[in-house]
Amino acid sequence: MLTDLYVAGRGLMWPAIASAVSALGPRLLKLSLSMVVDVVLPPDIFLTLTALISLELFDCGITALPTAIFQGQSKLQHLTLHRNRITRLPGGLFDSLHSLIELRFGYNLLESLQPSIFDALTQLKLMWIGENRLTSLPAGIFDGLPQLETLFMRDNLITSFPSGFFDRVGSALTTGLGFGGNPIRELPDGLFDSFGNVTSLIFSNCQITALSNGVFDGLTNLQLLAFDRNRITTLPRGAFDKLTNLKFLDFGHNRITTLSSDIFISLGELSVLLMSHNGLMIGERETISGLGRLTVLDVSGNDIRGDHFDLLAASPTLTTVNVSYNRELTLLASPWRQLDGLTMIVRADGLFFACMQTFLVDSISVNYHAGTYAYDPSNRTIPPTDSLLPLPLPPKSWAWVGQLEHTPCCLLAAGHQRHRGDSGT
Repeated sequence: MLTDLYVAGRGLMWPAIASAVSALGPRLLKLSLSMVVDVVLPPDIFLTLTALISLELFDCGITALPTAIFQGQSKLQHLTLHRNRITRLPGGLFDSLHSLIELRFGYNLLESLQPSIFDALTQLKLMWIGENRLTSLPAGIFDGLPQLETLFMRDNLITSFPSGFFDRVGSALTTGLGFGGNPIRELPDGLFDSFGNVTSLIFSNCQITALSNGVFDGLTNLQLLAFDRNRITTLPRGAFDKLTNLKFLDFGHNRITTLSSDIFISLGELSVLLMSHNGLMIGERETISGLGRLTVLDVSGNDIRGDHFDLLAASPTLTTVNVSYNRELTLLASPWRQLDGLTMIVRADGLFFACMQTFLVDSISVNYHAGTYAYDPSNRTIPPTDSLLPLPLPPKSWAWVGQLEHTPCCLLAAGHQRHRGDSGT
């Protein structure tokens, strides 16, 4: 007995498929239609599919949904309508879907939602309505979703949230909240106060310029926080003090130039810290206090200078450090030697190398922007010239010598690198 039907292909005609679907009746449990041409859905097309638990209509050119299209689908648990051309959801569309657990409605043309459109979905756990054209969300639109765990609304045109917008649904959310790619400029005070169970919060690629004091205080169970690619200039003192379970933090591609001395002091569980492309200047040991379990650090594309960066080696668990595209940087080898297996990544003007700490010399300086490659005095073997192409097996004994205007040449021993093939300086 056929219980699952999967149909995909641009050349398939909808009338023949519609007849087959209706004929299967209550035997069908799962139906997936993908890339079927010009699907038009009459109101009773699924009326006989009373046992259906999963329905996927993906990239079928659907432009409209009749109000009664899901009538009788009381057992449906998974509904996907990605990549169609649907512009509106009629009132009462989901009223029969009392068992629905997952709703995916991305990549459509929705511009607005009715306030009560989701009220019947009391068992819903995941909602994805990203990649549409929504400009705002009605107050209370998610209040009737007591089981909602994950909400993704990325890449819409939402600009703001009313005060208290998530107060009722926030306590149910456990997995994640994602609004990245919306032109949001500010977050109301207390917006996340009810999110004590949320583990992931993503507001990447918005237009946020500032964070209020205590904005993250309610996120006590948070493990991933991504606010990269915004316009944030300052991290308020104590911004992360309540995030003691945080493991991944990304504030890259903002405009943060300085950090308060104890900004990361409470992040004892943090494993990945991404602060690239901010114009950031790091010079104090205190700026990394508390990062005892950090494994990945990306501070590329900043303005780190001088000889203080060695203090970041205070985390004994570091495995990867990216210091690419900074201006002038001095690294002292001794603080890094305790870090077995460390990979350091540096890119500058198309040059690349990743060096293992085992080969660091006692005093290392890197000036990038212009550079040539030279040999390590301990190994004078000169590799063949290959016009800056990567070596098949990059020798770890080689060094990169960088030069910035009239500053002295500086030596970095070790690394996977590209070279110019001369003997260096």
